Amino acid sequence: MTKEIPVEATEFVKTVFDKISTLIKYGVWGNVSIDRFKRWRKQFTTEEQLYYAAYLAYQLMFYNKRDVIALINHSFTESIREIALASINDSSYKQKDIWREIILQTKQKILVCPLATDSAASSSFMIARILRDQNIITETELCNNVQDMIYKLRRREVKAIIFVDDMIGSGTQAIEFYTNRTDLGEKYISIRDMIAEIKPDIPVYLTVAVAPHDAVLDVIDKTGLRVIAAEILTEKNDVQKESFWFPEDFTNGIEFLNDLETEKNIPSKGYREKSWAVTFEHGAPDVSCPFYYKEHSEWISLIRYRGEDV
Repeated sequence: MTKEIPVEATEFVKTVFDKISTLIKYGVWGNVSIDRFKRWRKQFTTEEQLYYAAYLAYQLMFYNKRDVIALINHSFTESIREIALASINDSSYKQKDIWREIILQTKQKILVCPLATDSAASSSFMIARILRDQNIITETELCNNVQDMIYKLRRREVKAIIFVDDMIGSGTQAIEFYTNRTDLGEKYISIRDMIAEIKPDIPVYLTVAVAPHDAVLDVIDKTGLRVIAAEILTEKNDVQKESFWFPEDFTNGIEFLNDLETEKNIPSKGYREKSWAVTFEHGAPDVSCPFYYKEHSEWISLIRYRGEDV
């Protein structure tokens, strides 16, 4: 990889790195320390390497805790609005006080369940706790696992079920969670089929903060879930796509990543060949580009895969 770096590119690198330092200093990049950033930056020894590293860092969508709260609140509110509107037969809801009461009643007749219930440390449990801790829902609506959701579904008046998570990555987890047969205690059956047995016409949502457009379509097609995401990722957020890069940088940018894979054992693609330029304060999704989070004894990443620097 041989590319002459113009003077303005050197200034770009300085501007990007100064901005990242400021974001870290003021806690906007909440799980990254200045020390980590400095050690990561020193690993790039040529102007060309620094340029592509800076560009990748510049394009990273970093969602801190405040961002996640705002995004999941937005998508959850949109889910509630859609559920409420489906039950209205006249225009009286347009009056502010009546609409507020309709929303309140709708919230009291939903069930909220983490998408993955195998670990209390999972991102979906974290999102469920955010909704509870922000007083968006109460413990009455919150289900700790699928069995709890099924129990409440049988014994309460429920207008809708909302599964929650921070992100749809490849879509595989959501599809398998909802459609694969599993042991639900009383029978071996998929969650989708169990819900249909109990309440055949109940709407079921998957509400997330962020999702790739193609993954949303795949989940809808293969599950029948109604998917609502606050932000949609496109090819412009995919490191492996030409539209991610400045037009003149695509070929050399990919070569830069391939060289890192060869020389430093940093894969150029993540889970299921995905390579999104996205991370959260609580950790990087495995569909993110490993350039951002992968590390070993001889290489430190820009961000941590899980946890935070102390």
